[in-house]
Amino acid sequence: MNILIVSFSYAPMLSPQAFRWAAISRELARRGHAVTVVAGWEPGCERQESDGAVIVHRVGGRFIERVRMLRTRSQRQDYTSPHSTEVSKEALRVSLSCLKRIHDVTWKKLYWPDAHCTWLFPALHRARKLVKASQIDAVVTVDFPFTCHIVGVALKNEFPQLRWLCDMSDPFSYLEPSPPNNRALYGWLNRRLERHVFERTDWMVVRYGQMENRYSELYPHCRAKIVVVPDLHTTSSNEAPPVMSSHAQPGKPRRRMLAFVGTLDGRSRDPRSFLEGCRRIIERGAGSGFEVHFYGKIGNCDAVFDEYQAFYNHWLFVHGPVVQRVALKVIQEADVLVNIGNRYQCQTPSKLIDYASTGNPILNIVGCSSDLSIGALSGYKAALHLVSNNGALSEAQISKMEDFLHTQQGMPSGEVRAWMEKFALSPIVSSYESYLTKGR
Repeated sequence: MNILIVSFSYAPMLSPQAFRWAAISRELARRGHAVTVVAGWEPGCERQESDGAVIVHRVGGRFIERVRMLRTRSQRQDYTSPHSTEVSKEALRVSLSCLKRIHDVTWKKLYWPDAHCTWLFPALHRARKLVKASQIDAVVTVDFPFTCHIVGVALKNEFPQLRWLCDMSDPFSYLEPSPPNNRALYGWLNRRLERHVFERTDWMVVRYGQMENRYSELYPHCRAKIVVVPDLHTTSSNEAPPVMSSHAQPGKPRRRMLAFVGTLDGRSRDPRSFLEGCRRIIERGAGSGFEVHFYGKIGNCDAVFDEYQAFYNHWLFVHGPVVQRVALKVIQEADVLVNIGNRYQCQTPSKLIDYASTGNPILNIVGCSSDLSIGALSGYKAALHLVSNNGALSEAQISKMEDFLHTQQGMPSGEVRAWMEKFALSPIVSSYESYLTKGR
């Protein structure tokens, strides 16, 4: 069948959706389907290219994506460049802070349904042309951003014969504490749009049973079309370079490497309780045998990391965003993997599947007992879950953390393989394929 996938994020972009849907698209094409993707454009990418047998059309975003790229590079340089002076770093922080304040009091107050709304019209224009020209049978729309689902609504209204599957990685109307738009202004419109998407789509795919239950409560008349397809395990790359950190460098004592790989935003994911726990362990004299590495975006957490600047390049290392193959190599080589969960249960911890595939110990620090990561790691025996209270760990929890960091061993490979079966590419693609090829 001819399948059109509308996903703002697509490889080589660095996001879970990009990794997931690049792999799924290739596998669908390998199975004989004609797969076309409409994705967002970013500097360095061709406007139209082939990803194996998948045809990728990248649209929109010239000005906005250049600004985003500049901000990401600036943040990365701020934390990783050894040649930057304190004066230049401070000037960079002030400049970025001023730009963010201007953005927050102007554009952020007005856009709807999310920050990628300007992508809607070029994406819809290209998707409509492809449906007409290529005899598309089914459309898949992928969030984040939710703007992609508006493309799906428009296509379904114009071409009602299309099967339409929505892939919902994160909630929209009840997303906390960082809603996708100005909830005071658009809260009622968010709920109305989300309800309309649920009513018009043929299938709504979510990642976890908790999301299925929540949406079934919100939209009971759509319960039959809400299904669960779990997160995808991203295959590792054998070509990844070794991770350069002091725990593995010649001439230095071997130290256990703690690694966080992912995104922090300071509102739903805050590293303070973890960093403070590490500092307390080191003050006890028991932490000299480990070091902590952060890989990925750390937006809105500058003030938190500033409090620990004295420990940079001693036991704390902040690397900024890295390409996927480096991130996967870090996950493989770490002695203990760290997940910093959410203050609310609403967002899905996709990277935990890559974490668990290694069998390595996982330290999971969350802000609420209903965090989805706890359920996601159910049955994974080498995990410690600590629920912080108002952003802090108790002395008893820090003692548990200390013992875990020094003594916890990984899971046996056979148990890991059995636990990982449901996250493999083949059964996940088969699930999508079955929903795309059958009516309800």
